[in-house]
Amino acid sequence: MKKKLFYLAVAALLAMNVALTSCSKDDEPAVPDSLSGTVWGISSGGNSLTLSFVTEILYEMSASGPGLDELSGMGFYTYSKPNLILKLSIGDDAEEIHGTVKGNKLTLIVEDFELVLTKK
Repeated sequence: MKKKLFYLAVAALLAMNVALTSCSKDDEPAVPDSLSGTVWGISSGGNSLTLSFVTEILYEMSASGPGLDELSGMGFYTYSKPNLILKLSIGDDAEEIHGTVKGNKLTLIVEDFELVLTKK
């Protein structure tokens, strides 16, 4: 049930988020070596999603907004600069969300949508 609510929260944020960014190769943002200790978030229309990378392998997610129950949970992740994989459950068949990190932007691909979080 929490997984469905997570997808609903992400879909709601995607529907309200329009992020257009571009930059030349001359000013490419740096890619961090580690995500440990960082916090990333997005807010739109009263909805918010926050990802906190607690350690080198553990993340915490929280989402809230109008019409959504307060959601929070923890999971495992792997980061191989600049690629990120969030595991939504445990085991070999764990569902995954893939993303990339570029500078202070974390882009997650959720069911063919891009969700862009900013480093706090």
